[in-house]
Amino acid sequence: MKKSRRPTAAELHAHIDGLFPKAFSEGWNAANLDLKIDAQQWPTLPDRTRERVLRALALFNFLEQSVATYLGPIFVAAPSDRDRNFLGTQIGDEAHHTYFFRRLFTEVIRQLSGIEDARQIVGARAASGFFTIFDKHLKTAVEELQAQAKDRVAWVKAILIYHILVEGIFAHGGQSRLISYFKTKLVLPGMQAGFEKLKLDESRHIAWGVAILQLCLLEDATLADPIVQTLYELVEPVVLAVVDPDLKQPADDRHRLPDWRHGLVEDKLVCRLGIIGLADDVIEGIRSAFAAQFERQWDAHLANHGVEHAGRVYHLSRVGSGD
Repeated sequence: MKKSRRPTAAELHAHIDGLFPKAFSEGWNAANLDLKIDAQQWPTLPDRTRERVLRALALFNFLEQSVATYLGPIFVAAPSDRDRNFLGTQIGDEAHHTYFFRRLFTEVIRQLSGIEDARQIVGARAASGFFTIFDKHLKTAVEELQAQAKDRVAWVKAILIYHILVEGIFAHGGQSRLISYFKTKLVLPGMQAGFEKLKLDESRHIAWGVAILQLCLLEDATLADPIVQTLYELVEPVVLAVVDPDLKQPADDRHRLPDWRHGLVEDKLVCRLGIIGLADDVIEGIRSAFAAQFERQWDAHLANHGVEHAGRVYHLSRVGSGD
């Protein structure tokens, strides 16, 4: 297959420049969302549905409050006014997202919504991979960037973890899952509207991160090494976070889970790594490492609960159908 032409540095700069005004044209106001129907529907939903949605909202709220904290040092370390301008809009987005979740918890769920509340709702052990990425990997990357603001290795590692993994996998993937559920069940229209706007913001943030890493590798090909090293370090916690083998998740035709392995890792992540500029054989090694880790955690789920994890069932059905 013929590979597409890689953009020039000038073309990448022009693309990144265009994301700044786009942030304003796609702006929204969480205060304007109508949550009255959601507040009426919430107590009437089945217990299992409320449990699933609450768990997802708690993790999202933890994500938004955490990344809002970590984005400041990335803003300070940005190498140009252009990048600081864009990151300034992203800081505003993250604060806006936090307010959206505050409204959901106070007006609809009527429950606490702080970072530690999220850990209690989902259980630190049950979401160990998720919390490890924030408490260890993202925190360390940001601290390294604070200590060495001009260091290009620290810069690409922070962007990779924040924009490509946290936003590109957890935020974007989880938002897509909830939006699909709300549409299928015709419930919680205010939440759905908010998550659709959230997803649009995350898409813009991811596009900036991809373009920045693409530009960095175009300027210095040796920066591929720390990117690859970081990806391998994060294979296990990323897969643990999306499989969560301690939480029983059997296949259920009424509530289809996304195929995280195929849709988010083997499609979106692999595609983005190719755009960034990693070599094909390097990307294949990363893809294989993720695939093996998914099998390992799916096996752990089977051993823990005596049933196949929904992710494995849906992945095999998708692969078998040729999708």
